[in-house]
Parts: sequence; structure tokens; C-alpha cells
Amino acid sequence: MNKPLIVFVSLLLLPCVALGQGKIASIKKGQVAPFSGILLDKKAEASMAAKREASVKICEMEKKHSIKKAEANCKLSTSKLEILLKANKSKYDQLMKLKVDENKRLRQTIKKLSKPDYSSYWFIGGFVAGVGMSIGIFYAAAQASK
Repeated sequence: MNKPLIVFVSLLLLPCVALGQGKIASIKKGQVAPFSGILLDKKAEASMAAKREASVKICEMEKKHSIKKAEANCKLSTSKLEILLKANKSKYDQLMKLKVDENKRLRQTIKKLSKPDYSSYWFIGGFVAGVGMSIGIFYAAAQASK
């Protein structure tokens, strides 16, 4: 995450190690050493190794910090979502209770206001009365003709 910072710190500390903490000499092929390179005494090499190890430790610490930060953010987001879910569930339950109560109230009001339907009784009564009158008229006509 902070690689530029680690590189900057390493480069910043490298000259301090080279100048103040031991002897550094350059040798070429053909001299006492059989290869080209830089010669460091034990003090300078130990100082550079310590700086490298410190950079690695810093990197590991930053990595652990980043991981813990990401885990904390994840837990926070999860907690927020759980709270939101509980709130929405509670809201839903309350709205459903209100809806059920309102439906009960409306059904009771409709029952009170609605009149009973007597149309089938009127039909049957009219049919019986019509048949009865027809029989009565037929009987009266039969009696009148005698």
C-alpha cells in the first residue's frame, strides 16, 4: 500500500549508512578481489542489513495494519447492514400489523353498513304469489261459469 514511502525511507537512510557507519571501497577486476563489486566492512554491511530488515518489518507492520483496517471496515459495514435489516424488518412488521388492523376495521364497517340481500326471497315470494293468483283466478273463473 505504501511502497513509495518504504522506498523513500530506504533511499533516505542508505547514504547515512554509507557515509557514517563503516568503510566502503570499490574494487575492480584484476585487483585483489577476483570480481567487480563494492567492498563493505562488517559494520557497514550490518548497518545496511539492519536497515533492510527494518524496511521489511515496516512493510509487514503496514500490511498487518491494512488487513486489520480492512477487517474492521468489513465488520463495520456488516454491523450497519444488520442494523438496517433489523430496522426494516421492524418497520415491515409494524406496517403489516397496521394493514391487518385496518382490514379488520373495514370489514366490520362494511358488515354494519351493508343491508341483507332479500332478492331471492322476493323472487320466490313473487313466484308463489303469481302461481297462487293464477290458481285463484282459474278457480274463480270456473265457479263463475257454473
